[in-house]
Amino acid sequence: MTYTNANLPTLLARSVLQGMISDFSDRDPNALVRRSTKGYPLTEIFTDGEDTVVEMALAGFSPDDIEVKTYDNTLTVEANPSNSKQASTTRNIARRSFTKNFVDTNNVLDLEGSTVDFTNGLLTIRVSPKKESRAKVLFGNKSSK
Repeated sequence: MTYTNANLPTLLARSVLQGMISDFSDRDPNALVRRSTKGYPLTEIFTDGEDTVVEMALAGFSPDDIEVKTYDNTLTVEANPSNSKQASTTRNIARRSFTKNFVDTNNVLDLEGSTVDFTNGLLTIRVSPKKESRAKVLFGNKSSK
């Protein structure tokens, strides 16, 4: 998918935001998304209708190994692989601990209302936009006519 400033997901990795502060020259939306999703684990961020979707390939992890949490305008995914499987089991898939933070750059997403699904090693986080708040006269003579 090719991104423009109009369809750029507002959820970007914290490392990208720190890089933007130090390097104002990189304003290409595609580069921002690529930098948000590079590294371990393989991550994809895209928009689906009004929702922002984060998908992470976490083969070899169990649901008990993964924690998804929000704080302020940040979505954090942490994983610590358990050692519950027998040591004699051969592993061909790298499983290592990680923490990945995504920041709602425009403060327009309902992070607390996110839905999370973990199926067949694919973690999917779907974040809807916040409902718009409208001004409402609570006291006074001025009202909509």
